[in-house]
Amino acid sequence: MRPARDYALRGCEILVPRTLKLWNFRIATSPDVWMRALYRGWNLLRWAASGRKRGSRPEFPNTLGQPPKTQDRSLTIKAVNANPPLLLIAEYSSMAPILDACLADCRAALLHDVFSLRAESFRRANLSPDHAPISLATEASWLEAADLCIYASAKEARLLNKKLPEKQHIWLPPAVRRKASSDDGPPRAVFIGVRHAGNRDALNFLLQDIWPRTHAARPGAELLIVGEIGAEVHNAPSGVRVLGRVKDLSTIGGTSSIGLAPTRAGSGASIKIVTYLENGMSVLASSKALEGYDGALDGLVERADTAHAFSDKLINLLANHDYRETTAQHGACMISESIDNIELDRTLRRIARGSIAPIALPLRSHQTPTRS
Repeated sequence: MRPARDYALRGCEILVPRTLKLWNFRIATSPDVWMRALYRGWNLLRWAASGRKRGSRPEFPNTLGQPPKTQDRSLTIKAVNANPPLLLIAEYSSMAPILDACLADCRAALLHDVFSLRAESFRRANLSPDHAPISLATEASWLEAADLCIYASAKEARLLNKKLPEKQHIWLPPAVRRKASSDDGPPRAVFIGVRHAGNRDALNFLLQDIWPRTHAARPGAELLIVGEIGAEVHNAPSGVRVLGRVKDLSTIGGTSSIGLAPTRAGSGASIKIVTYLENGMSVLASSKALEGYDGALDGLVERADTAHAFSDKLINLLANHDYRETTAQHGACMISESIDNIELDRTLRRIARGSIAPIALPLRSHQTPTRS
């Protein structure tokens, strides 16, 4: 593994138990890590050797929701307690269960997903959860030792706030970085995604149920598949072009582009929606994709849930230049006013000044400015 460059540039000390440092890399010494790597490598090699014809790319169970094993737990606690920090932030699905044994003036948990809700969402969509099974009660118990809970999803923050009212719960929405995008070219749809079960289902829904009807009505339109999720497209339908990883997303942004998020299963926050908005696109998303924003993006994006409704709105956006441009410009202008990290910034500054204990406050309500 190679630690994030941003941490290294800030001069942060990076401690990774059970690894050896080799230049800028960390080499794992845990047999479990190497056994998993060999198992995955062997199965990927067999799939590649078959000409990638033996079904889709192999998927492997992940360790999300699984606390560290005894030795890793002990080494992590020892590393933290050797120099107790002012603020300790733990990734909750793996590290929150050991917060109670770690010394720190203030202990926080970072929740990218609430897995019990993710599992429930997947089952409603007739999918198998892509993580270890866990109950909401167990997840809440993991947060008992935390003073501060930081969430990717505003809805999940609101839910856990009811279960643990004595904690401070803060939503950490995606950072907004407005990009200058080109508005040239014919209208087109864009789907961006990394590879996980929720995105695979959304992509299948788009290609099988939404795009055929859209393409029949607008045969000159194009659908771009961007990101590593493109590896899931083996025989691209008519009008679909797989770009894979794109270094500069502004090259596919602008008011000519319509960002799509037809999510049916998931948790946390759909970051692709903010990516579309900051790159100047109009956005068409499902209610499930918008769930993590808990109303903060209402009025900034178009919404549809059934295949028929989604394709109807997409056809309208592709056909109507003024509608598409107005929607895109409004979303790009208002996104920074709709979500921000002011509350978290204030809390961290208070902790840094020595006001250690976070104050348990009601979650801020999110009121999106109306379109003028």
